[in-house]
Amino acid sequence: MINLGKNTKIIENILTQLKKWLNSLIVVATHDKELAKRVGDFLLYIRDGRIY
Repeated sequence: MINLGKNTKIIENILTQLKKWLNSLIVVATHDKELAKRVGDFLLYIRDGRIY
């Protein structure tokens, strides 16, 4: 059985390190709002076909 919590944490750590090492923008598309808040410097949302 896959431990999604553990996998999510691994992905979160990779994204955080890449952001530091590359000093560049990383675009992540996810349905996990909490993950987006933890790894993102700013967030854009799409709702009803509009970007907020």
